[in-house]
Amino acid sequence: MTTSPLIVAPLTISPWRRWTTVAAVMLACFAGQSFGRFTFGLLLPAMKSDLDMSYGLAGWLGTINLFGYLVGTLVTSLLSLRVPANRLLQLGTILATVGLVILATSSAVPTLLLGMVFVGFGGAAAWVPAPSMAASVFPPEKRGFAMGMTSGAIGTGIVIAVLLTYVVRRRADNPEIWRTIWWIEAGIGCIGILATFAFLKPIEAKGGAAPRFGVLRQIPRWWSPTAAYMCFGLAYVLFATFVVAGLQDVSEFSPTESSFVFACFGAGNLCGALGVGSLSDRIGRRTTMTASYFLCGCCSMFVLVVPSPFTYVLGWCFGVAMAVAVVSLAAHVGDHISPQSFSAAFGVITAAFGVTQMIGPRLGGTFIDRFERFDVLLAIAGAIWWLGAVCASLMANVGTSTDV
Repeated sequence: MTTSPLIVAPLTISPWRRWTTVAAVMLACFAGQSFGRFTFGLLLPAMKSDLDMSYGLAGWLGTINLFGYLVGTLVTSLLSLRVPANRLLQLGTILATVGLVILATSSAVPTLLLGMVFVGFGGAAAWVPAPSMAASVFPPEKRGFAMGMTSGAIGTGIVIAVLLTYVVRRRADNPEIWRTIWWIEAGIGCIGILATFAFLKPIEAKGGAAPRFGVLRQIPRWWSPTAAYMCFGLAYVLFATFVVAGLQDVSEFSPTESSFVFACFGAGNLCGALGVGSLSDRIGRRTTMTASYFLCGCCSMFVLVVPSPFTYVLGWCFGVAMAVAVVSLAAHVGDHISPQSFSAAFGVITAAFGVTQMIGPRLGGTFIDRFERFDVLLAIAGAIWWLGAVCASLMANVGTSTDV
């Protein structure tokens, strides 16, 4: 297995700086990813009921969030040539937190749309440089672990969001409350802003590749991980946006029960990110990505039709597998791209991912309004996951004879 040029951290970096950097990156990911994106699926049934929205209209909220994410990815990729990664993370955390405040004060769809745009754009600005920021303070042999910690931030934030939702609703004795939850998450975002300014330092980098599609050609068989990640974008967003509503509609779960399935998803994402980052270093990116896509497909196919205890297991497995896919892809890019060009390359491949994930909520919402079949929608998502597994299986394996 070859080592990535992504990590160039001197061995003199102190443990304190390493872990404060990781903590600040995780808090930034909380605001833009865990809270801004995944809390929406968690609170969607309550928001739909309170504002009298159709699922099609609710889908537009998810789509506008992901449109903001896509634009943010492209802009961040351009800025990454001139702006240090720590500054991009700071900007992203600020914008995402502003978006959370707008969501907390919204009483109509137009302001919700504005908040979702801010959260999406800010989430991208924080996420694109996050892996290289975390990895920059670790030695090369810890690359997968560092990236796993970054991805694990998403799962940690999801668990926090679910527990927060449970506590707030129980204390208020109102299972439909949602604005207060956005407010508290905005407060955590403010803590993240302070942490990014206090602990993140610039990465020393000179030059870098322009964020153009051609930069991906440095990756052997670049089309394979790119196509797989595009399948990921569409399939996962269908699951994350509609699984809570589907559990309540099809499986007759209560809001609390469906929320805890979502918590299992977040916990699995954390466990997978921490446990599989180093595994991908040993057995290869292709194997871990292919297996993770196949498992996600199985979980999506069957989460609404298995008996209740197994629903929680499938939620956890989905989170594990999703984390594996993200970590393996980031590490695969790092295996072939210099540290100066990583943010640009990762931004381009994330933009391709963003195109497919952007259309997911709107398509899913329209499908539910027309056919009222959450089980069929998630089965379609499962089939897309399996198509992604086929694409991932065609990746070049670093350090083997297939590396062409």
